Amino acid sequence: MRKLLSFLVLCAILCAILSCLLVRHNAKADGEKITKEQYNALLTDALKSIIVKFKPLAIGRLKFRANLFFAHEVCIKTVPLDVLKLQVDALKEAGAIGVDINMGLFPWLDDDKETISKYDALIEHIRKNDLELVINPAYSVVYHKVTSFDDWSNKAKVVYAEIVRRYKPDIFVVAHEPTTQNMRMGFDTPPAEWTKFVKEMVQKVKEISQNTRCGAGVLHNEWEFFKEFVKCSELETISFDVYNLVGLKEINKMVEDAKKSNKKCYIEETWRPPFYTPQPGDNLDTIMGKGVGLKEFEELDCLWLEAIAVYAAVWQMEAVTPFWIQTFFKYVEKDGDALSRDYNLAVVEAVLKGERTKTYHKFSELVRSYGILKKLENLDIRFPPFRVKSCRILQENGARADWSPKGNIIAFDKKGDDGFYDIYLMELDDSSNVKQEWCLTKDVKELPQRHIGNPVWHPSGEFLVFQAEEMEHYNMADTWVTDPGIGCYHNLWAFRIRDNKVFKLTSYQPKVSLTDGKVVQAVVNVRFAPDGKRIVWTERYADGGRWGKWRIIGADFVVENDEPSLKNVKPLFMPTENMGAYCTAMDFSKDGKSLLIAGNLSGKEHNEYGMDEYILNLETGRLTNLTNTPDLWEEGSSFSPDGEWVVFMRNAKPLDFKDKNWFFQKHIRELWMVRTDGSWTAQLTHFNDENYAEYQGKPTIVCKQSWSPDGKRLVALLGHDYGTKEKADYHLKIALIELEEQPIKRISTFLMNGGRLDWCAKNNLIVFDKRCEDGFFDIYTISPDKTNLRSLTAGVKDLTQKHNGNPAWHPSGEYILFQSEMESHIGSSKFSEPGSGLWCNLYLMTSDGKKFWKLTDYSSGGEGRGVLHPHFSPDGKRILWAERVGNLKGAKQDWGEWALKVADLIFDKDQNPHLENIKTFQPAEQPAFLETHGFSPDSRKIIFCSNIKKGQHCTGIDICTLELETGKLENLTDSFFDWDEHAHFSPDGKRIVWMCSAGYKFTADSLKSVSKETDVHTDLWMMDADGKNKRRLTYFNEKGHPEYIGHTICADNCWRPDGKAIAVLILNVKTSAWLIVFIELY
Repeated sequence: MRKLLSFLVLCAILCAILSCLLVRHNAKADGEKITKEQYNALLTDALKSIIVKFKPLAIGRLKFRANLFFAHEVCIKTVPLDVLKLQVDALKEAGAIGVDINMGLFPWLDDDKETISKYDALIEHIRKNDLELVINPAYSVVYHKVTSFDDWSNKAKVVYAEIVRRYKPDIFVVAHEPTTQNMRMGFDTPPAEWTKFVKEMVQKVKEISQNTRCGAGVLHNEWEFFKEFVKCSELETISFDVYNLVGLKEINKMVEDAKKSNKKCYIEETWRPPFYTPQPGDNLDTIMGKGVGLKEFEELDCLWLEAIAVYAAVWQMEAVTPFWIQTFFKYVEKDGDALSRDYNLAVVEAVLKGERTKTYHKFSELVRSYGILKKLENLDIRFPPFRVKSCRILQENGARADWSPKGNIIAFDKKGDDGFYDIYLMELDDSSNVKQEWCLTKDVKELPQRHIGNPVWHPSGEFLVFQAEEMEHYNMADTWVTDPGIGCYHNLWAFRIRDNKVFKLTSYQPKVSLTDGKVVQAVVNVRFAPDGKRIVWTERYADGGRWGKWRIIGADFVVENDEPSLKNVKPLFMPTENMGAYCTAMDFSKDGKSLLIAGNLSGKEHNEYGMDEYILNLETGRLTNLTNTPDLWEEGSSFSPDGEWVVFMRNAKPLDFKDKNWFFQKHIRELWMVRTDGSWTAQLTHFNDENYAEYQGKPTIVCKQSWSPDGKRLVALLGHDYGTKEKADYHLKIALIELEEQPIKRISTFLMNGGRLDWCAKNNLIVFDKRCEDGFFDIYTISPDKTNLRSLTAGVKDLTQKHNGNPAWHPSGEYILFQSEMESHIGSSKFSEPGSGLWCNLYLMTSDGKKFWKLTDYSSGGEGRGVLHPHFSPDGKRILWAERVGNLKGAKQDWGEWALKVADLIFDKDQNPHLENIKTFQPAEQPAFLETHGFSPDSRKIIFCSNIKKGQHCTGIDICTLELETGKLENLTDSFFDWDEHAHFSPDGKRIVWMCSAGYKFTADSLKSVSKETDVHTDLWMMDADGKNKRRLTYFNEKGHPEYIGHTICADNCWRPDGKAIAVLILNVKTSAWLIVFIELY
């Protein structure tokens, strides 16, 4: 296949070679210079030839990166950091998944801290944009001249090691265009010396950053270097720099050899050959930048990028990286030169203004057409076991709330007209509406009548413990620090519910003057152990830092003579010197053996307002960081009712910790969930996203929350921002969040370029079809862990080498049923693809692909006979398939007439199979499309889809079942216009998963050809086996949902044999990428 591709690509560029031999030197054969018009015309014809001839074979999916020339060693010092960041943002916006940077010996040997700091900030910005980083060092003479190759290599080893240590790049190209580097250094260093350097450098890189891939890059004329590099086992990647079409002839051979050596290949730099006649004294660097950015070549640049993308996709390379991306932002009418000061100043100005060129938009278009979106390739979304069903406000004025063990009473605090908080109770009715509310603490003479709040129920429901501010203390006017959420000058109290009696639990003596030598103490966040015998709270015990120093205090909660008190009071946890100064108690684990803590405990560099979530093992003292996001504020946490998750609040972005008025910064905050082992993190609420039921309509923060005893609801403190554009003004409210079970546990990419599939319970192998390099589908098997990939049909002599697909396992795991295109027939092979089935026959093969048997023999004539989606019965004795029996008249029935077929599979004495007792079913009210999806687990029914009702168009198909003995027909979806297809029973027969277009409108004609212009959208749905309890599983098409990937069509699917996961084939329409994803269920 690779030899064939090499031959085809060479054929495509024959005309290009003749043209570019002239273009490269900018001269005609008779010595006359060619004109710009001739240059443009010759190269345009060559590029269009490549695009037209080989676009149909460009099936590889590419990563698109871009070279950030302004971050090159020669530019970085003078280009503003803002411009570099804006370029990165633009590349991200276009769909690029990575950035390449050509670093050098400067600024590292010079210890230029300002420039190093600029690199630091730039690469931090690249990483925050979730972009890959490729560092491709190159030598230049601008800052450093070397005396020998050894002089350079010794310096490079030091510099490269520091770069890798500092940035941990995804790819590090240790040798880049050796002949170009030789030219710049002035030495003719042979391949052997370069290879020695490469091996030593790779070893050092791997010692520093094991996950960094190491590569070497070559030009087409660097064969001697390539031969050494490709033999170098230490190298994982070979990259190619493409600056003319003539060189593709050599690169074809290089790619072929590199792939044989299991090296990943990609185009590291590319641009069209310059329009320029070399002058005496010109060097390669001077020549290559000529004409870059000239407006009259903009269309040519677009063609170049497309032709190189097509070339790389045909070869199934990993990536393409355009070099002169100044052209993404600016073209000029004259004096275009990539190295020109005036041109680059114009580019800088264009970047700052947000300008984009046709070339930029072409790059973005190519990403959609040929690119692998990183989100698709690395899809891995974890879902909490709950999702929000609804959210409504219970109290327009309220703050911290706690649910009583009885389930219908909520304690909360709210601010009165006097500016101070008091504690209230509200009772909910059966519909969770507020039935009544009353105040507990107002005018209670035993209590100080200032801030009273932060109530927490004792597990028995007999007591409330809360905080109350002392009547006399230092700085009485500052009511902000005495808020119950901070707790300065507070003590702990208990309230006995049955008789409204209060008891003081602690006796902190407040600071009363500036000079009394006392510390401003505080108590906040009381929490009970599940048995109610222990209690913890957070205490400010010393000054220091912005907030002071805090620790967690523990005590026994004792009730003697019906009166509560605290005994054995002692520090339970105190941050050490190498930690931050703040921590706070959040919740006890369900077994009482661990304590949930929020704090800045990951070192002195941890931002004081950037708290993480931790679990403290109370028996061993071990502290485990669950979230590891030191720049984000995470607090207000609790364990879920099952004890498997932690719910916590998280800011959407870091606060500006240098701002003394940080509390008034504009920000939003949501509830998140993390597994108690820290392995999964998922967003629970979306108060600030209009696509969700809980959307609040104003910028919203969330703070403390409390679970209902039944685990189905949360009561939470929300803050709605009524402030200005510059300053937040949060009004605190109490919200009731109703939860429902989340059916999906995880969605992850299993395989790119996958197809229709089936999962075998016997051998735990997945069989699937996929489009191969020749444009036809073949069948493969693979293990669920992505190992043991095996081709079964490619190159088989006994089988037509056209479309082979739609495979289905025999229950024994010994055979595979599939459909195969006829060797010759009247129609186009396009209609014989596995999703269409015309001019196909049924075949059976052994699971190792060694024996094949033809089971049907249809006509190859114009009636378009064929088969679709064959399946075995659970006992393996019968097979089911859909058969196209002929054409239909009328444009509205252009899918033809189909029938359901059921037959016995019989093996003769020589174990050769054939079909007997073939039965035909056409249960629709009209000649219709019918597609089979399998048997029910008890074999009584078959499940299929069809436009079963009279007048129903073939795009309005429904999911139906048919009892084979009685002929009883059931329409399970009964949606005249929705597209329902690919339905499969769960292994236990209780559920059906299927593809559905409900909620989306589409035109009938759009299903004739699923392309980027189609308006069809589908997602995965689930229902009970009788058609009841329909619910949507996925939201690939809905913005705001975690799995949103843009315009998507869900297609064929199958259950994992244990019924706990589904493998589904989806098409991302925007990128034309077919992929198989795993959907794990709770």
